[in-house]
Amino acid sequence: VFVALGVMENINRHYEGAIQALATACRLRPNDHTVWNKLGATLANSGQSERALVAYHQGLQLKPNYARSWSNLAIAHSNLGQHRDAARFYLSSLVLNPEATHIWNHLTTTVLNMDAGADEMVAIEARDLAAASRYFEGVLDPAALPKPMPELPQPPDQILASIDL
Repeated sequence: VFVALGVMENINRHYEGAIQALATACRLRPNDHTVWNKLGATLANSGQSERALVAYHQGLQLKPNYARSWSNLAIAHSNLGQHRDAARFYLSSLVLNPEATHIWNHLTTTVLNMDAGADEMVAIEARDLAAASRYFEGVLDPAALPKPMPELPQPPDQILASIDL
């Protein structure tokens, strides 16, 4: 119920209500990576990208191969002007889900904002994932993904309190 309420409030741009509903959902379903991702997206949509990072990281602890959280993490870093991190996370999302071709558009914009060199742009314009990944340290290696955690190491109330929820 709280997830549906949060999504509806988010769609209607009633962000504070959406954030409260999704925070409640995180308390009730703390081991559901999709709920943490929705909370992160709502925080980012409301201009609170720094707080969104915390929520995305919780979801990624539970499901490290969830490409949507990686791309949302990239968006939050881009919103914060942290373009190198954003590029790394967009590429990580593409490593996990190469069919998500729309991510290349976000990546292009991010790299243009960071004044990258011509070689980086050539690799990105060619949509050459291997070549583009060589220019950004820390792109996800699927073989080295941490194992999903069955539950978060901290109670949800403690996590949410760290971002004033």
